Amino acid sequence: MKELISLISGFFKLIGLTPHAIHYSYVPPLPQIVPDIALKKTHINRELWSSTLGVKNLSGRSFQSIRIKFFCELPYEPSLQSDYPSITSAWEYDKANREIRIKQLDPSESFYIAFFLDDQTQNKFQEPSIGDSAPSRPLIPIELGHPIRLKSATYSD
Repeated sequence: MKELISLISGFFKLIGLTPHAIHYSYVPPLPQIVPDIALKKTHINRELWSSTLGVKNLSGRSFQSIRIKFFCELPYEPSLQSDYPSITSAWEYDKANREIRIKQLDPSESFYIAFFLDDQTQNKFQEPSIGDSAPSRPLIPIELGHPIRLKSATYSD
């Protein structure tokens, strides 16, 4: 009987550790081809670089208060793209804390963030970290770091 209780207890622990499926993609800073005339009209006399981060919730649960933390000052405001108005209308760029906050990511919803950099900041820009309500709780484990990747990642509590 004791073994059966131990087995059932282990099963429930296993269910609790089942990872939540998150599809994550990251493209490091790459130079953008922008016509000289466009750069002159915007008064940019430098190279323009961009890096893209994409996240899709493949799990059956909603994530609250998604936080994307980046580690250098950005010369331009990032741009968020999504087909879901609940995301595009409820995101916030906090320049002082170097993070982007998204109120909620429901199942099957996704978003992409473009970070725009100049030739001086592109060397300092590192892959952003992603977490939900607690800053120390990553949705995407840091050890997945790879220069260019398009892969699915999972996180377990």
